[in-house]
Order: sequence, then C-alpha cells, then structure tokens
Amino acid sequence: MSHPSNDTHTEGYRIYLESKDATILRDNGATAYFFLNKVISPSDPSMNLMVGVVDCEIPVSFYNINENNNKITINGQLVELALQNYSAFDIEDAINAAMITQSVTVRLSFSQNSNKFTFSPSTVGSTVTIEGGTLSPFLGLAVSQLALTASTSPIVGLNCCNLAGTSNIYISSNFNVNSLNSTGQYSGVLAKLQTDASSGNYIFYQPSPVAMHTISNQSTSSIVISLLDDERNPLNLNGLTYSLTLSIEYHYKRERKNYDDFLLSNKTITAQPKITNSEDGDIEK
Repeated sequence: MSHPSNDTHTEGYRIYLESKDATILRDNGATAYFFLNKVISPSDPSMNLMVGVVDCEIPVSFYNINENNNKITINGQLVELALQNYSAFDIEDAINAAMITQSVTVRLSFSQNSNKFTFSPSTVGSTVTIEGGTLSPFLGLAVSQLALTASTSPIVGLNCCNLAGTSNIYISSNFNVNSLNSTGQYSGVLAKLQTDASSGNYIFYQPSPVAMHTISNQSTSSIVISLLDDERNPLNLNGLTYSLTLSIEYHYKRERKNYDDFLLSNKTITAQPKITNSEDGDIEK
C-alpha cells in the first residue's frame, strides 16, 4: 500500500533490511552496506523519489560507557574504563582502584544527593589536576575545570553527571535528504528514535504517520544505514544486529512559477475601484 503522499500512478514498495544480511558491516555493526540487484529510480523523469522509515527494531545492547567516552587523565595518568554499563558508584570504585594501582594521590567520591562527583587529594600536600578526556563531561566536569590544579580544596563537578546513556538513536543514510541538525547543517538523518527500553530489551519504532523525505539523488543501487548516538557517534551494538523497513514512494515534481506570471495568468484577480471622499461627504468611485 502506497503512502498518502504518493500522487502518481506508480505504487511504492517496501525494502526490508536486516543488518545481519548486509554486504559490509562497519563501526561494530552500527553501519550496514546493502548492495541491491535492483536500481532504485523513478520510472518517469517527471517524478521524484521519496523514502521513509516504516519501522525499526534495535537491541539495547550498547553501553553507557563505550569507546567514545571511557577515558580521563588525572594528575598525568590516563584512566581507561572497561567498556560496559556503569552506575555512578561503579565508576567511583573503578577510578579509585586505578588511582591506587598507578600510585596517584587522588580519590573520587560520588554524592547521591547532588548527583555530582568530587575529586579530592588523598594525602596532605597532594594536588588534583584533571587534564580532561572523553569521560570528563559525563562525570559533570565543565571545560573551565580542566587543567586546574587544586591542593587544599577538592574539585567538585559543576554539573550533574550523566550516565543514562544515549537518549536518542538517529537513523542516518546515504540518501541525500533535506534533514537538518541543530546548527542548520544537512544531516542525512531519516528518523530519530527514543531510547525507551532498558538494557537487554528491544526498541520498537513504528511511527504514525511515516515521515517521507524527498531524495535528491534520483538513482541508486546501494543503501547505507548507520545508527548514531546523541554525540553522532556510531552505536556499538556489541555483536547484535538490527532490522528496519524503508518505504520508497513517488511524487510528481512541482514547477516553479514566477509570481508576476502567476498574477497575469490568474484572471480572477482584478483591479479594485479607487474610493475617495467628495466635498459633501459622499463616497465616490
């Protein structure tokens, strides 16, 4: 069944994609390359192609601490957390264990009341310097707190920590569509899904209505789908696969009309009579 936006005589169709069947899988399974035996193109040059995501099933097998946010440098020593799901107290234990192993005189503590981390000197006269790293913003450290040295007072994160993981998943493609990001740049995103399932479950996405995008590139025999997190990094599914359904539809191209030509060709628009006031107060036309 075609989408309501299809105003042509040509019926649209569905493409059922399984990442496990992709010709090439990259980015730990987040990016799938499909090479088709069929060329996707309109049957008539007067038509445009449209594409939309009908449904999607994604396993919540990705971690809140992954290869994109697991590093921090404290007092010149790099701490690299193992890739897995962490609570705030898990991170506290892991970083403190690493500090002891590397003989760094810094201890990390977490306050459940304020939802903030605190870095403190563990011995008299020792200092704390946080050089930064991909983990630092997720621990609530502001940019202004990086490369600062504290001796007598601890460094408390200015912001609350964020260990909830990605809140959205963006389905990006190689289709040249007119979707924009927050800065007004073209993003190629077909759909945004909310991460509304817990770890170990599936996200089921089935929008109503389906958002259709006009495709600028009118012919292709390959489809590239990539799942991105809030930071636009590929989503590491840790070996699991996802599936989605695309709807390919058609609509007729619209001609651009010059506004002056439109006024001349529209015979229903006529000049209005000029109304003036006479000396005796009567209205004259």
